[in-house]
Amino acid sequence: MKKLLCAMLAVLMSLLVCSCGNGAAASEGKPSAAPNPAPEEPAEKPVEISIGHIYAPTHAIGQACDLFVQKVNELSGGSIKAVVYPSSQLGSESEMVEQGALDMTISGGGMYAGYNPAAAIFESLCMFTTAEQQKQIIDDMGGLDFFNEVMADSNFVAVGWMSGGARNVLSNKPIRTVEDFKGFNIRVPDNKVYVDIFNALGCNPTIVAWSEGYTAMQTGMVSGIEAGTETLATANLQEVSKYYTITGHINVTNFCSMNQDVWNNLSAGQKEAVLAAMKEANDFQRELSEENEQVYQELFTDSGIEIIHLSDSDMTALQQAVSGLVIETAEEYGYADRVGELRSCLG
Repeated sequence: MKKLLCAMLAVLMSLLVCSCGNGAAASEGKPSAAPNPAPEEPAEKPVEISIGHIYAPTHAIGQACDLFVQKVNELSGGSIKAVVYPSSQLGSESEMVEQGALDMTISGGGMYAGYNPAAAIFESLCMFTTAEQQKQIIDDMGGLDFFNEVMADSNFVAVGWMSGGARNVLSNKPIRTVEDFKGFNIRVPDNKVYVDIFNALGCNPTIVAWSEGYTAMQTGMVSGIEAGTETLATANLQEVSKYYTITGHINVTNFCSMNQDVWNNLSAGQKEAVLAAMKEANDFQRELSEENEQVYQELFTDSGIEIIHLSDSDMTALQQAVSGLVIETAEEYGYADRVGELRSCLG
């Protein structure tokens, strides 16, 4: 009996030692207190941006918009999804601007005059300029900031710009001299600057939506249509034309503007993503546009279009007939000094 009690005590002591040992081992493997978890960065609120423009997807502006969609998604960590509606899917150029409610619009400066009449100065700002001079005016001399100053009370904020190229005249009747413009029926956008230019040349400017320009030329409603070479070619207007007169009357600045409310609702990081993505898209577009100028002029020639270069004397007469409109427009809205500064690079 005594031996049995001793054996039982030995077993109990063994169990007690094992239990204490396991507990100690377990406690050695645990930290004394769990640290507070690191706070997580709040996720950006997802945003979808709709972009409307009148250009074909194959146009340099269309391709640049596709690049912007890709880059803004990457740079925003996926929080911004942009969707492009090309080829006037959301309306004509003037309709898209005048709505003022689209998330982003890409349109020539003067088209914003339908919303704020003073914006007309941005169409004539780059009248008779080269691509280099246009870039100097808008990028180096603060043209983009000037646009935002003028449009401060509107529903737009420009986040970048793209070039529409130098505008020339595609026609069914040859324009070989300035005199040939007299009585000429030409399609123009719903834009006072273009109406004034061709009135000054003695034309009959006819306002037609861009999406209806092909039909207007095909039916003889107008005898000519003016725009950049790439813009004309990607709309296949060479199919209904015979002549292309190089005038370079305006180097178009297309402002990439966002709805103010949409812009203001973006986080600081998302705004940085938009600006960085737009800068990359803008640089890509302007380089591609310059490369395409020669490509599309060659396409015109291959399509049987006669390319006409005005004589030096006719180009001088053309410029003298319309150049005064720049200052007149600027004076009308009280911006003559500022416009003069921006155009001072032209000599």
